[in-house]
Amino acid sequence: MTGIDYTIIGVYFAIVIGLGFWYQKQASRDIKSYFLGGNSMHWLALAMSGSVATFDITGTMWIVSILFVLGMKSMMHHWMWGFMMGA
Repeated sequence: MTGIDYTIIGVYFAIVIGLGFWYQKQASRDIKSYFLGGNSMHWLALAMSGSVATFDITGTMWIVSILFVLGMKSMMHHWMWGFMMGA
């Protein structure tokens, strides 16, 4: 890797760590701020948070179990949540 690669990685980590400290400060105000983001989070952050929740193994297990219980109509249920999170 070259110097520019290390610079890009360093800037990325600095931004991610900085955002982590900023959100930690915001969430430490009270219990409502911790669980609900103080009702002030941007819709895009909420949509991304909800959509990436299905990318791990528990999300995969959830999708497969709903598919087993409801059949193919469960895909409409899954897509509906995706549209609702983005709305």
